[in-house]
Amino acid sequence: MLKERLNRALISVLELDKCEVQASLAGIDLEPVCITSSNRPRFGDFSSSLPLKLAGSDGAKALAIAQDLALRMRALKESNDLIEELSVVAPGYLNFHLHTTCLAQVLGQIHREKRSYGQSSPGQRALFLENHQLAAAIGFDPGMIGPTSRRDPVEFMRYVYARCMSLLRLAQEEYPNTHEGRIDPPPFDKAEWQKLQKLFATECSIFEPAFVSQGERVVLARTLVLRLDSMSSELEHWENANDSLRLGRYAYEVATGVEEFRQTVRFQTEERALLAAALGVLSAGCQVLSNLGERIGVALP
Repeated sequence: MLKERLNRALISVLELDKCEVQASLAGIDLEPVCITSSNRPRFGDFSSSLPLKLAGSDGAKALAIAQDLALRMRALKESNDLIEELSVVAPGYLNFHLHTTCLAQVLGQIHREKRSYGQSSPGQRALFLENHQLAAAIGFDPGMIGPTSRRDPVEFMRYVYARCMSLLRLAQEEYPNTHEGRIDPPPFDKAEWQKLQKLFATECSIFEPAFVSQGERVVLARTLVLRLDSMSSELEHWENANDSLRLGRYAYEVATGVEEFRQTVRFQTEERALLAAALGVLSAGCQVLSNLGERIGVALP
């Protein structure tokens, strides 16, 4: 998991540090402050407020600590394997932008492992949440469920899964070109689609166009993959803490990320390599959503 790998890299830098930073660690719980998902994806995939925690109320010291940690992390091989860009932002934040190769590897793993992806143990028990429980976990008023799928978390997850699976099928079918008044061939015929399925599992580079194109899609793609990557840690937390509502909320967040990304896919205007990458991202999202559906007792179409 990318977040855990990044967390270990930062902690290893702290353990090697022989200066005042190490002395400041006494009594600090690193787990909640080391690495967190960025709330501003445009500026990085993850961030850390640890320098602020170490410096206390001394803003100048926090910035100096952040710059020192950034310098040390850039010199660490494990960090370089993960981080494409590491920036320091006042008053003392570290922002991490991961290599697209790392994100592509997550997608490749999902396509290889399929139904076993994210499962920490083969005999993991199933969880069955009522719709009102899911609604409460997500922050809905259970009395206000329906009539739209957005107001009904279970139906929303089913809707997202069905729409995405339909889109994947359409990629193999002829479609009407209304602008030119003709029927165009499928973006990928049956043989090409089968080849793509194999490439999704074996050639991570096939996903990279989804992360290097311009606009909002790149942000949505990166955010979605990071959500998919956290499935095993979410299941582990559920197993250890029996926090079923958190798992239900995570499943809804995955569905939301998949749907937001799906809305950016355009068959008729996409470059072929970019369309293949986008469909690979969607297919991985559907697989994780299906796996989560089994865990929380939501039957997907």
